[in-house]
Amino acid sequence: MIRDKAVTKSSAFLGKLLSEVRPIAKASLEGNERKILEARMGRHLFGLKDQEDQTPLKPLPHRQQFMVRIFYDYNEISTATNRLRQSEEFVMKLAKSSSVNAESISYHVEKYLEENYILKERLLAFLRRIAKLLKQKGMHELLVKVHDLEVSVEKSFSGIVRTRGSHIHVERFSDDELKRLATLDLLVIHGRMNELEQYRRLIIRKVVKKWSETIKTNNKSIQQLLDFILEFLDPVIFEKLPPPT
Repeated sequence: MIRDKAVTKSSAFLGKLLSEVRPIAKASLEGNERKILEARMGRHLFGLKDQEDQTPLKPLPHRQQFMVRIFYDYNEISTATNRLRQSEEFVMKLAKSSSVNAESISYHVEKYLEENYILKERLLAFLRRIAKLLKQKGMHELLVKVHDLEVSVEKSFSGIVRTRGSHIHVERFSDDELKRLATLDLLVIHGRMNELEQYRRLIIRKVVKKWSETIKTNNKSIQQLLDFILEFLDPVIFEKLPPPT
């Protein structure tokens, strides 16, 4: 589904990035560097301290440092995107669950909206990092285009952020149909008004279908936006910005 499209459309960018990072990772697992890392990890796991741990490892060449930073940014964006896909799968499974209720649906919708907010912030941070580097190099034409991408990200996520609310860790998400379902849960499950169970099941199917379709459509749009951003940034990151080795 969406996961397959993500693999095919983003594979070119990810493939290039991995070809840059793989040799760095391999080198860190060989020879003396590997022994140092293993010793530090062992001391970390057992809560031991050593003055040697404060000594930086051999610094990477400038190009490799740049690519490692890009890899970290990409990994954070990819993690948030994968969680959006997981939310889509979880909500679809709720339709077949016998124990589904307003609380379980709300939980998954809430987490989905939170991950949208996180993805938006990570995308903006990534683009702003690229913009800063372009400004330093005096690449003003590309800088303007990256700023345009920032605006596109803000616009694309604006509706979702408004749905969730700006105080993401303070206010709970609410939905009229979910509120109605919560009332039915209370009457049927706790009040034992079994005559309302059929109507409650009808509302469950309606709410799950609504959010399943909403999340699926939204994820597709987000993937298209990511593909567009990565396609534009590909030559910028691998050709224009990297410092000499």
